[in-house]
Amino acid sequence: MRILFIGQNGYGYPHTRVRCYNFARSLHNAYPEFDTDVLSFRDHLCPERTEESMYSKLRDRDKRRLVKMALSRMESEYDSLMVIQKAHFHAAAPYRLHRKGRLSKGYLYDCDDYDVPLPNLFGRPLWNWWNFCAKSPAEITEAIARGAKGCIASSHWLIDWLKQYSEHVAYVPTGVDAERFHPPAKRDPNRKITYLWNGIIWGKPVYDNVAMVLRCFAKAAEELDNVELLLVGEGPMWDRVLTDISQDAEVPIRYLWAVKPDKMPEVLQQADIGLLPVAPYEDQAMRDWVAAKSPTKLFEYMASGLAVVASDIGEASYVLAHNEDGLLASDEDAFTQCLIEVGRNAAKRKELGDAARKTIEAKYALPVLGRSLGQFIKELKLE
Repeated sequence: MRILFIGQNGYGYPHTRVRCYNFARSLHNAYPEFDTDVLSFRDHLCPERTEESMYSKLRDRDKRRLVKMALSRMESEYDSLMVIQKAHFHAAAPYRLHRKGRLSKGYLYDCDDYDVPLPNLFGRPLWNWWNFCAKSPAEITEAIARGAKGCIASSHWLIDWLKQYSEHVAYVPTGVDAERFHPPAKRDPNRKITYLWNGIIWGKPVYDNVAMVLRCFAKAAEELDNVELLLVGEGPMWDRVLTDISQDAEVPIRYLWAVKPDKMPEVLQQADIGLLPVAPYEDQAMRDWVAAKSPTKLFEYMASGLAVVASDIGEASYVLAHNEDGLLASDEDAFTQCLIEVGRNAAKRKELGDAARKTIEAKYALPVLGRSLGQFIKELKLE
């Protein structure tokens, strides 16, 4: 069987890199009889565009043109099983083929986020109706899920949500390439204890998380010696974060901008503690979005042997066991206290980091996920 993973973004964005490129590779490695490939709208159809512009700069006519180009590419793929990664505008190409009965094996819907509050569909309802026979983000996502042969959920929240629409839902978390992300051979005991946050600050939800990191670290740094906060990021609101940092020059913070994905393992080996904060949200849709996420950075921190401090919300609560392979914080004050605890105790950092690495190897490394995904596809009996 040939399996084609279809992503909106390119290798530079985590959801396409991990859940298209990495899944395609790990699935083929686990089951060589599966011939896997990726169609990335950004990498293969418009490589001149930035990853960010795939969300913020495309007009409806650009999206329609890309869908048309994708349909042309898919003319030789009608017998392939397609995997739609996210229910954004790019899903229109395989979904239209499905509606016309062109896909002999149908498609799977890979859902790694609750994207309904933050859709990237067509701006005009007419074009959404033309492509999906539905208009609102919720209706379109439901239509894609209902039409799929099966759904792949990256989190426990998404499993429950997708079971409303599909009888066949598999749990395949985002995971990590544990060969590329691994602990350093030796950590320099004389350098500063480094706390790390990295990510794409694409909008206010992520900005709020970084702002929480800055507040918590500033308080923790008052209690600790020889520590620093390393921020690695990019995105539309990155400059606003730099402005926030400059207003509190006494706090030991350094930053790196736009580190390429293939360089991130080296950066993580410079750190000791990985941070996964989640700011509180009053809006229910945003709380659902947070609960549904399967954060790539969490698995990369753990694979790199970092002691992880995470908000006790969403998928982190399932992945981490408090005080065993990470620390979970119920609120901002508790998050600060966790930063202080691991900052003071080198033995605790090593204990948590070693245990986190073992958890990754047992449950979240790509070979494990490739076997899980392949078994799910086999059980659907699509050949």
